[in-house]
Amino acid sequence: MYTQDYDEAMPQATLKNDNWGGLFYTTPAELRGTAPFNPLRYCIWSNAIQPYIKSYQIYTCASAVDWSLSAAATNGPPPRISQIYNGDLHQYPQSGINAPAAVILLWNGWCKSGPVGYTLANPMLNCPDGTKGCIYQPTAAIGDPAACPTGNGATDNVHLYVGMPSTVTWVHGQGDNFAYCDGHVKWVALRGDPNGDPFGSHDANGDVIVGGSFGRWRDTCGHSWLFRPDFQP
Repeated sequence: MYTQDYDEAMPQATLKNDNWGGLFYTTPAELRGTAPFNPLRYCIWSNAIQPYIKSYQIYTCASAVDWSLSAAATNGPPPRISQIYNGDLHQYPQSGINAPAAVILLWNGWCKSGPVGYTLANPMLNCPDGTKGCIYQPTAAIGDPAACPTGNGATDNVHLYVGMPSTVTWVHGQGDNFAYCDGHVKWVALRGDPNGDPFGSHDANGDVIVGGSFGRWRDTCGHSWLFRPDFQP
């Protein structure tokens, strides 16, 4: 419904066309009151689609661990934002998604952590030039690094943060529930399979922090494998 009202464009993942650096946004937009308050927060995906879903509880996963980023909530109790938007879809045309049944739309992108009152997108496009638009650039030729795009939207990053209460991706059993661009939701086993698991490694307990770092599946040009709008299973 949102894309029908906005010329088939997917919601915004964030506000800035720059190297976003992990800035979280309040959800609801007015969570912290009127000062300081940037009304552009209404444009962020989690707030922009609220007129259509009319509930913040849809973002909550009961199995997630609360992640308190700030206690400065002045307009009622903040929701738990466990579900995260695929930032590669930032303002992308819906018609450009090659395989809607295979491209992830929403997922528990902060693993088993659920930010309280704040959200972002994961992965996020790298857009270092703030003077130009930020949109995903399809890979020109898989396997040919010389043909990779450059500039804004040419690569992305999956982020995990110091201070997350849990980096375990096994939220439900040894996997998790993903929502896809065609609207269906399914449980996916997360055991390091590039065809279904965004992360490249797990320990015996499903934690993706192995040896102090984590891996992700990506194409030869630097986009996260399962999140690319032009992904073909």
